[in-house]
Amino acid sequence: MSGDAAWLEWRRNGITATDVAKATANIYGGAYGVVADKLGLLPKVEQNAAMERGHRWQPVVADAVHLLTGLFVVGEETWCESSDPRWRCTVDGFLAEQPEVAGLDDVTGVVEIKTVGVSTKHATTYYETQVQWQLLVTGQQSALLAIATIDDSDDTCTDLQLQRIQADTLTQAALVGTAEQLWEHVQTGTLPEPLAESLETVKAVYRKANIAGKAVPLDDWETELTLLDDYKRTIRETELAVANIEARLRNHLGENTLGVSDSWTVKIGAPSQVLDDAAQSELLRKFPQLGTIKLDRIKAKKLLGADYGGRTEATGPRRLTIKHHTGDTNYE
Repeated sequence: MSGDAAWLEWRRNGITATDVAKATANIYGGAYGVVADKLGLLPKVEQNAAMERGHRWQPVVADAVHLLTGLFVVGEETWCESSDPRWRCTVDGFLAEQPEVAGLDDVTGVVEIKTVGVSTKHATTYYETQVQWQLLVTGQQSALLAIATIDDSDDTCTDLQLQRIQADTLTQAALVGTAEQLWEHVQTGTLPEPLAESLETVKAVYRKANIAGKAVPLDDWETELTLLDDYKRTIRETELAVANIEARLRNHLGENTLGVSDSWTVKIGAPSQVLDDAAQSELLRKFPQLGTIKLDRIKAKKLLGADYGGRTEATGPRRLTIKHHTGDTNYE
């Protein structure tokens, strides 16, 4: 079953459709994130609402595919390997003319099911790359990509799009090249050069600090450090300029929510409505089950002393600060 230890270990020991899609589309940490995860350098990914939505709706969408196409979705969550066992995928299912099949000779294609929230842009390149890799691994020539839009406010399907995708040997050859690069990094235990989209993943990989470590030489980084310093200064100056204009614009609009000119429309939304302290206290008195327990960290530090530090673990990114030795620059 997807998500269990055996399945995760099987995925870790090969290159999957998700891996090549992340590396190709350069999202979710890109190639850097794929390798870092396989090397065990990233925190465990916890189940989130989007994942739960996908698992919950997958069989429903599969039934809809059957109703709309007349074809059955069989072999759900099948673990697949190509003739090169390094290349792997887990398919949401296969299309078949009968509800039961004996093997791949009885299916007509692959099924990939996606669920997205309302107003969420489809990650088209990511989806299509996953599908092409699945076609490569399974040897199928056709796939059906089903994208269901789910309104999470009431858990209803508001749209369903079906897209036929044919195997593309040129695309698949390029994906194999990407997979080879990923696999080489995994085997050598090295990380690819990170790109901008991998920044949060890099922070997660090095979330722990070696306090006793020596200073790392940066002589080869002089040019890039100067650029970084210039960019940070520009960002700071730009943010101040933006805040200056916004402050004056908000003051000009006052309590109004709309402003117009020949070229521009400006809208300021209504304020969020929240319960004040008195209303919260009243509700908690009437309905204590609505309350939650939250640790007072300041009191905990005073009470536990050094033992408090022994219970902590690294979380969140570490702060990076640069300082020019001959000037007074110090940006974070």
